Formats: sequence, C-alpha cells, structure tokens
Amino acid sequence: MSKLCLGTFLKSIKLCAVKRGFVQKTVFQDLFAAIDYDYEPDESLIGHFVRGDKNPSPAFIETINNLDPQKYPEIASCMDIVVNKIDPNKIELLEILLKRILDEDDSIAQDTIVDLINGSTKQDFPGKYETLSSLLAGVFLYIIKNTDNMNQTDSVKEIDDNYIAEIMAEIIVINSPSTKKIDTEELSEAEELQARSFIIKYEDKKNLIPLCQIAFVYNSTHNYERTMYTEYNLFSKKVREYILNRSDASNMININELHWEEGLSLLCEDLKKYELSSKQYIYMFRQYFPKFRYCPSHNISEYNIYSFKRIYTYKMISGLCNLDKYIDDYLWFKENKKDVNNPLPMDYLFASKDFGNCSEEDVVFWICRFIIDACSNLSCYIINTNELIDTNCFDDGAETIEDVSLSAIFALHKHYLFHNKDFTFAYI
Repeated sequence: MSKLCLGTFLKSIKLCAVKRGFVQKTVFQDLFAAIDYDYEPDESLIGHFVRGDKNPSPAFIETINNLDPQKYPEIASCMDIVVNKIDPNKIELLEILLKRILDEDDSIAQDTIVDLINGSTKQDFPGKYETLSSLLAGVFLYIIKNTDNMNQTDSVKEIDDNYIAEIMAEIIVINSPSTKKIDTEELSEAEELQARSFIIKYEDKKNLIPLCQIAFVYNSTHNYERTMYTEYNLFSKKVREYILNRSDASNMININELHWEEGLSLLCEDLKKYELSSKQYIYMFRQYFPKFRYCPSHNISEYNIYSFKRIYTYKMISGLCNLDKYIDDYLWFKENKKDVNNPLPMDYLFASKDFGNCSEEDVVFWICRFIIDACSNLSCYIINTNELIDTNCFDDGAETIEDVSLSAIFALHKHYLFHNKDFTFAYI
C-alpha cells in the first residue's frame, strides 16, 4: 500500500513528464527555489527526496508552515516550471496516479483537505481546480505541512511500471466506450495501414495532432519543416479522420476552417482594451506575423525566454521570468493595484529586445511568443464559463520559427472562438 509523501509526489510527476527536456535535478531544484530562493537542494539531496528517504530542511518546512494561507494561490506560479514538463497526454494519468496513492494511504481521513489551494478533500480528489499548477501546488503544500518523507522508500518503489500499467488500463476502459465513432469500414486495407503506421510512428507526439490540423487548414500543399505535418497533409480525408479518432490527442480541434486573421484583429482590439501595448506597436502584429513564411527554418533554441524582470519582486517570487508570466503579473497588478505603473508588455518587449535594430527573424519569433502568451492570459477575461478550459497553445517541442508560428496561429484561432463563446474543442 502506497503512502502520500514528497517522494511519491515527485516520482508521480517524473513518470508523467515529457521524455524530452525533463531533467530531474533542474526541474525540482527550480520548484524549491521558486518558493524559497535561499533553499537550493543539490542533485544528491533531490535524489533522496525522490527516493523517499529524506525531508526538506527544517527552515524550508518552517517557511511553508508560516505562510499565510491567503498567499497559497501565489504558490501556484512556482509549479509552472513543473507543469511545463508534464506530457499533455498524461495529465489524466497524473490525476489518477495521485488519487490512487491517496486512496491507498490509510493514514489520511476521507474528509481531509489534501489540496490546500482548491479545497478538494481526499474522497473528492482531484475535484475542480483552476489550473494544473494550482492542483499540484495545493497537494505540494499539504505534503510539506503534513507528511514525513523519511523511511518511505518502499512506498516510492511501489510506483513502478506495473503500477502505471494498471492505471493506464483503467484509463483505456474509461476512454474507449462506444462514445467515440471510429469508422474503419470505408477505409481500404492500404489506407488503414497508412493511418496505423502514422499513429505508431508519432506515438510520443500525439499532442502535436492539433497543430497537424492547423498546418493542413493553413496550407495543405506546403512542405513543412516538421515532416509530421507534411505526412499528415498527404493523407486522404478518411485517413485523417481515422487518425483523429484514434489518437485521442489533447486539445483536439473540430475544425473546417481557420480564423486566425479574425483572431488577430480581435487580439489587436484587446491589446488596446487591456492596455497591453501602446498604439504605435500594435501595427507590428499585422506587419510582422505573416512574415514567418520567409524564415520557417530559423532555429529558435538560442532565444532566452526567461529574460524579463518580474513585477513581483519580494522574496517569495523574484528574479527573471518568461513573457507569459510577465503579462500575467501585469494584468493582475493592473486589476488589483491600479496605482502601480508597470511597463506595458509590448512596449517592454520592443525595448528589451531592441526591435528597432535586431534581425527580422528575432522580431518574428518574439511577436509569435507575444501572441501565444497574450492570448493565453487574456482568455480568462473573455471566457465566461465555469468549465475548465485549456488555453495553452505553445508547442514545447518547437524548434523553428515555423513551429512557433503554427502555435501562434492556433492561439489566434482559439482567441476567435473564445470571443464567439465556442469552447467545445478546449475542455480539459
């Protein structure tokens, strides 16, 4: 029987992380440092945490214990570094994995609140939560405050491949009833072989299926840098539909046409409405965003996205952040502290990246990132629904300008649909 502790929590995250780009030491060090930047456990100590045989320092635990509960929601931002490394196709697995661990932990009563941010009890877990960051942060706070990570190696060892396989089998049963229409009768044997080969070949990249759809609708005859998109475009409509039905990718789009240009116009209006940009810079969206066509293969690995000064500057959260977090901070301060005068995000971006003198490729990259992050942050102001909606459009595996631009098109398409109260494709 497993127990909820720091080790089982961190191992669950590790097992549900993307295969590419997850470094245990870096992700978990950043997690602890984001809560208390004076506390930086080394690689060896992180390993002990994950194995379940050591606790964090008494000073770190005291920091959590002394934290005002009203500050708990702010801790959710410290989980962004973790959530960014979760495989989108394994979010449901992570929820069920944590629930299974909780169910097996007899030391926790059913009515115990185990998510200190969203208020979910053990018996109702995971319940309703604002974001995956808030869910993980709420459980993390509970673990630090209420559990012991010493002598938990046996519990951690239980979370192995067989444990995961059992949960995956449950998920398949849940998600494979007759509710999904998979019409294979009209497919020839050769067509079915094409579709199945594609699904197997890109098994670890199912989260890119929505971008395959975007690429097809945007330009079905283009030879894309990412071969997955071009291969998808070459299939017949029947084969594409088979792939969509079988792939169960997150953010699946029921799409017949793209509305990215309409979404761009709406975004420009929102930039004025929410004062995210001075008027003289808004024209850049129409001028530069279409130019991604002229530098599709430009590599984006050298761009430092964590290069913006945080508006929050106290000990709990300080230092540098990405553009998404800067826009988030800006909108929050604008709404809650109207006397604070922070640089407009687009103006800050223009000045900090020297748009007047940098290369056109640099401008295109940062315009794409701004579109993605602005659309994501504005969504909560546009959407009027109690449902949990997935607003993230960024491709974590993006390597080229073309990759990030397709994510930007996806964001603009969503932005248009959100304005038109169409959420059918975006439920979490």
